[in-house]
Amino acid sequence: MAKFSPRTPNQLKGGQFQEMFVWLSRSIQAVAHSQVGDQVALDPAKDWVV
Repeated sequence: MAKFSPRTPNQLKGGQFQEMFVWLSRSIQAVAHSQVGDQVALDPAKDWVV
């Protein structure tokens, strides 16, 4: 992932895939319901990140 992103990728904590996908789903939903040009505040990725 580091080759494709200017940011350092997050590391998954102990196989917590469900938590990561719940966060991802909520984040995509927030962006999908926004208007073009809106700044969307996403929840921090704290539960599933090392």
